[in-house]
Amino acid sequence: MDILNQLFVTNISPPLKWVGGKKQLLKELISATEQFKKQSKVDNFTYHEPFFGGGAFFFELSLNQSIKKAHINDINVELMFLYNSIKDIESLNELIKKLSKLEKKFNASQLREVLYRDWRKKFNDLLAINKPKTYQKIELSALLIALNKTCFNGVYRKNKKGEFNVPFGSKKTESVRFYDEENLLKVNKAFNNAELTNKSFEKAINFTKIKKNHLVFLDPPYIPVSKTAQFKSYYDDGFSNEEHELLAYKLDEIDSKGAFFILTNSNTELTKKIYLQNSKFNKYEVNVARMINRVGKDETGSGTKELIITNFKVPNLGN
Repeated sequence: MDILNQLFVTNISPPLKWVGGKKQLLKELISATEQFKKQSKVDNFTYHEPFFGGGAFFFELSLNQSIKKAHINDINVELMFLYNSIKDIESLNELIKKLSKLEKKFNASQLREVLYRDWRKKFNDLLAINKPKTYQKIELSALLIALNKTCFNGVYRKNKKGEFNVPFGSKKTESVRFYDEENLLKVNKAFNNAELTNKSFEKAINFTKIKKNHLVFLDPPYIPVSKTAQFKSYYDDGFSNEEHELLAYKLDEIDSKGAFFILTNSNTELTKKIYLQNSKFNKYEVNVARMINRVGKDETGSGTKELIITNFKVPNLGN
């Protein structure tokens, strides 16, 4: 067994904290996947995820090597720069070197907030380059991780100009770890059989590639739980109800292909109205405790209820 295969004996963590991460739903999502495997009668399957984000579910599935081929997509270009930098081992080595330098500089600094603002400006300058070169993509990726580890609450948000504008966090004196080299190598290994793309979701849901007994995981930006809720997308222009309706339309086509899907979203009447028009689909309400942003928590008793919607039965999942 080579070194990279040995790394699979422990967990894989997403390299970034990302809005709407699925870590708190992993138990339910894995239960759903086990039912998918039973009903499809496949152990090693092709996986599609058009709203990848932090990728917690994909990395969890990678642990047991159930995925034989993955189609991973996100509309956020800098996020996909990062994942492509990790996938390519030469770029990953350069990324690790840059992260090491940034981490040492931050932990030695007496003016961390000033340093943070300098990094944020540099990141936005790189983000504005139309066709960045490979070394610029790696530098941008290193800064993305550094900012993610030191900004307020690990939030990723951009203003109307497309600039990252999250303020500095509260890490004034403590030592901060930017990266785990062993984990980045595990992420690299997980991406071995993955195609990474940077497209809109409707282009990423490619029906020449989605076939019978494939698994499609859909985690679009959440429909707001109320008029004042801060469940906002990290996309520059948000995610409209019309886009949710387009995605709902595509669920029928995924189902008609004989593929299986799992969709997650907020537990609202609008979510149900949009996504449950097809009476064949199943909904499951699950409890999560989710910190959203500066406003605080979206609390309902032990947390907030979210929806998991599937085109197959998952016994004992949620309510």
